[in-house]
Amino acid sequence: MTGTSPHRQLLHGPSFAAREPEHKRLTRNLHELLQELRVTQTGVQILTGFLLTLPFSSRFPDLTMTQRQVYLAVLAGSVVSTGIILAPVAFHRVLFRRGQRPWIVTHANRAARAGLLALALTTSGAVWLVFDIVTDRVTATLAGGLCIVFFVLLWVVYPLAARHGQPSSPTVHDDVPPDYTSDFEARVVSDQVQHGQGGCPRCDGSPVGATPRSRSSA
Repeated sequence: MTGTSPHRQLLHGPSFAAREPEHKRLTRNLHELLQELRVTQTGVQILTGFLLTLPFSSRFPDLTMTQRQVYLAVLAGSVVSTGIILAPVAFHRVLFRRGQRPWIVTHANRAARAGLLALALTTSGAVWLVFDIVTDRVTATLAGGLCIVFFVLLWVVYPLAARHGQPSSPTVHDDVPPDYTSDFEARVVSDQVQHGQGGCPRCDGSPVGATPRSRSSA
């Protein structure tokens, strides 16, 4: 008999994530966000460490007043970036086990976006400062401007273009991570078996936990 089983339609439907339990979705979103912030924290730490060593270099006393002001602004921006990017961790610690996970996920996402913006501006300022010391003011302005344009194109325009482009065919792996798919699939199929709606698509119609029937006996 041909056709798509109701279980396969359920698991490979147009939006598998729409049937994901709310608490599972929030937990997955928070974990993904914290993983992304770990990568960002490395860049912020390197930039902050570089800026903190500049006053101890031999050429720092030769900096002009404008260069020193830019340096202080870039250093302050680096500190602000660090605080914003680490804010989701503080949110989670302060509100741990208080039933505020929806608030944590929402505001952690905002903090991550604001942290990326602050990091882009701070990095561009650092590029301007280095180019201004090594070359001249015109070249430094051009380098800082190109740095901002680069971040905007790569971090904003490129992903937005992909989002508004041709969507790919929805699959289970597009909506949920592989280690979560099998668990949710098992629970969905188990619920259907209990309500008499058939068996598991991985077992040729056999109930969950039963031995799969052979094709010859089907």
